[in-house]
Amino acid sequence: MTKAGSQFAARVCSSIVCAIGCSELSVETVEDYKALALKLATDPAALAEIRQKLQDNLMTKPLYDSEKYVRDFEDLMEMAIVRHDAGDKPKHLMLKPPA
Repeated sequence: MTKAGSQFAARVCSSIVCAIGCSELSVETVEDYKALALKLATDPAALAEIRQKLQDNLMTKPLYDSEKYVRDFEDLMEMAIVRHDAGDKPKHLMLKPPA
């Protein structure tokens, strides 16, 4: 679980729990963080539900799709090489989202 915030680490943690399909583990306030921690610590059913959801989502959510990540990274490297070979200056590269 994490508390979303302006710090880089907080944003990364929030992105990770969302990418695994458990956005309910990212809260906005200290009070919400404490309440969620207490709930998960004292409610075995709630904790079991989160654990099961994480297990179910492990192989179906993008966070753990390393093959797709590698393919996308390779595509971006190819784009960078094409730009370099054409004499173009470096720039941010993005893949087009699937249609």
